[in-house]
Amino acid sequence: MCPAASSDPSICGAEGSYAILNSLLDLLNKVALDPVYFCTNIVYLCPHSAFDYYHAEAYANELVEGKPKFLKENNYLDSIYAKIRSTVDQRETLRVAHISDLHIDKYYTPGSA
Repeated sequence: MCPAASSDPSICGAEGSYAILNSLLDLLNKVALDPVYFCTNIVYLCPHSAFDYYHAEAYANELVEGKPKFLKENNYLDSIYAKIRSTVDQRETLRVAHISDLHIDKYYTPGSA
């Protein structure tokens, strides 16, 4: 996966690092180096932007505007947690082991780590 010219372990130590680098460069090429984006947002030579920018608060308010009243009051999650707390004695407790993102080492020897 690593380029032939590189033997640096910080670049090629992980098998997918070269693929990640390619993905990042591809994203950079598609977004930041897009001619319209570059002209309007990097060098500021174009008179107007083809991109619309949203402020987070204004965007959130716009989304909430069409929602039901109980969501607009912004206590939706708090009311769910209050209901959960009020029924704590009525619920069964489960013990769960969640195992994910396994990396199997076929060459592992006990005590070597």
